[in-house]
Amino acid sequence: MDILADQLEQARARGAVFSVLRRVEPWGLGFGGRRPLTAHVLIEGDGWLERPGLEPVRLKRRDTVLMRSGTPYALVVDEPQNLLFAADTSANSLWIVNCSSDTVVSRVPMGDTSALAFDPVSHEAFIANVSSGYDSGSVSVVSSDSMKIIQTFSVPVAPVDFAVDPMSHLLFVTGNGPNSTSPNFLAINDETFQTVYALHLGDSPQLMTASSSPDVYVSDPGVNRLYEVDGASGQVLLNSTGDPSSGITFAAITSMAFSPITGTLYVTENDVTSLIVLSTSTTTTSSSPTLHAPVWYLIALIIIGASLVVSLFFVRRRDKRRRKLAVERPGGLSTASSGAPAWTAPRPPSHR
Repeated sequence: MDILADQLEQARARGAVFSVLRRVEPWGLGFGGRRPLTAHVLIEGDGWLERPGLEPVRLKRRDTVLMRSGTPYALVVDEPQNLLFAADTSANSLWIVNCSSDTVVSRVPMGDTSALAFDPVSHEAFIANVSSGYDSGSVSVVSSDSMKIIQTFSVPVAPVDFAVDPMSHLLFVTGNGPNSTSPNFLAINDETFQTVYALHLGDSPQLMTASSSPDVYVSDPGVNRLYEVDGASGQVLLNSTGDPSSGITFAAITSMAFSPITGTLYVTENDVTSLIVLSTSTTTTSSSPTLHAPVWYLIALIIIGASLVVSLFFVRRRDKRRRKLAVERPGGLSTASSGAPAWTAPRPPSHR
């Protein structure tokens, strides 16, 4: 077996960045970030590999070191019951925490993937397990009432990420199939646990967000793309590499969140300190993201403007009537100290 190929496959590596560093003794390098797998080759000289809490390892010329990123995890909250679900892949456990007392109330065994989602309507959490060949897996359903697994069903992918649309009761799954043309995006009815449709979407779809939206947004770090999929039908509405002129590249998306109230999608990228904010009110199949103001904002502005015009019309009409009455009544109008019109009594006739 090719050890390097096996590690690359397990880490789901799809892209690569290369660099060559030359250092003069004494030297040292530190590496961090969220890269799934890093390969270091000592071309000349020797050194030591130091890891927190572990003994240093002596490195010699031509030694290769494969380092994976930190422990993957995910969090979701059951707000009505004030429970926190935490997927911990280092302990292969789903921890259920009572947020009122900050205590762990249950532990549920799970696989070595941090795929996690929660349906606030059915009060069920979804966790994943991956097969030994990393080409298929299963989904376990955890009830927040009993805090136990109530159902487990197989899926034809090794799950990477989950998203739930509680309105349609659809569980969306991204993952790796047995080959490069296999389905890697699934929509599953989370009440019947039957697959609604399965797609082959891009190279390596991962992060998703649904959040009571009719559409699902999916990242693909393998080819630096963002997809928008109609959640009900599976139709791909957007396949975008970004807009380089605006500095949007969708390179190595690390997280996404969608606001159903404003129709706004928020995106962060690896090693980038800026936040990408996209309006999703009008989506096309073009290669660039849609950056238009939400339609309801424009409608609200039109309604407010029309209301102001109507109000101004009636104010002027009222003032016109008051002036007409002032002319018809004896005594006329005078101006009070406050600037507002005030009535004055008519003067009595003079006697000479």
